[in-house]
Amino acid sequence: MNHGCLNNIKPATHVVVGATAEDCEGVTRSKLFDVLITEVVKFEDGSVTKLKFCLADVDTFEEPCVVVPNIGGPDNGCFWLKPKARWLKLFIQWLRALHSDDKMECLTALDQMATDTCSSNDEASSSDDEQN
Repeated sequence: MNHGCLNNIKPATHVVVGATAEDCEGVTRSKLFDVLITEVVKFEDGSVTKLKFCLADVDTFEEPCVVVPNIGGPDNGCFWLKPKARWLKLFIQWLRALHSDDKMECLTALDQMATDTCSSNDEASSSDDEQN
């Protein structure tokens, strides 16, 4: 089957999808996310203005796919979330893992932030009372 500029399309149900490539320089993947870069045809003034799309046979899909934009990263960057069915296994692996290298904030600093927040809220409510 031929349609437009596409040749040799086999009869099936197709969907138009954004073209992506795995990995992004400078961004590391995690156990819950893979890093994707949207393939771009054109950038103007640092912004994506023209995306690349592909025609995909829906029978080739194995499971749902969720992507989240990489806010603060490249304009065409996103994270590919692992399927929910794998979250339990990942969580169990995390629970059983050694956490000696985990970075933890000092509880004193967290307590100080909570005290500062309470103080600023108390000051705001007392100035509201004075105005009334």
